[in-house]
Amino acid sequence: MRSIVISSICISSILLVLTIQSEVNRKACYKQELEEALSLSVSQTLKEVMEQESYGIEDRNQFIAAFLQAMIVRTNSDADMTVSVISADMEKGMLDIEVKVVQEEKNAPLSKEIRQQGNEIIVRRTVIFDRASG
Repeated sequence: MRSIVISSICISSILLVLTIQSEVNRKACYKQELEEALSLSVSQTLKEVMEQESYGIEDRNQFIAAFLQAMIVRTNSDADMTVSVISADMEKGMLDIEVKVVQEEKNAPLSKEIRQQGNEIIVRRTVIFDRASG
């Protein structure tokens, strides 16, 4: 009887550790995906605007809209995303963006506890386009 109780406790402990580890890995993978999508979107938008004068972007709002379109294409998530444009300058080729994502996945084993802790991922990227290096 004693060995059954000890075995049950060990198995439960292992399952708890695996669940916690999977939650940590999920958040780290999502942050990496978000950083990559943000970096590629900012770089692509600046490259298209600065190198291709016929792209059709004439003002700051169209510049930001082009970035948002590139960002949406690269992210495949149903989380709530808030994009803050810190600065955007077409003439200088500078774009400073901060993206804040609040994950609320109902399938995750510990999602209720994580939502209570405020499961936010914040990524900020600043890119200055240099025509010489492209």
